[in-house]
Amino acid sequence: MSFPEKEQKTPSGGCRNCHATGIVIVSQSMSTVSIERTTKETSINLKLNVNGSGIHEINTSVAFLDHMLSQLAHHGYFDVHAGLISEDRIL
Repeated sequence: MSFPEKEQKTPSGGCRNCHATGIVIVSQSMSTVSIERTTKETSINLKLNVNGSGIHEINTSVAFLDHMLSQLAHHGYFDVHAGLISEDRIL
């Protein structure tokens, strides 16, 4: 059995293949990150603070996913702001 190779890191600590996947890391620190990804069909924005207080604002237009992410943020004390805009209904 073979294991997938680890992602190669750039000297600045970023992932080399993030540009190829369309992920843009807007800002990051030790406990927070802000990520955006835009394709022809979707636009995804995520802000995460792992040292937060459970504040969350999640709008993915998929009710079950919204609920599960909200519960994770609330009970894990993460601050999460997530948004998904899609041309198609994904689920």
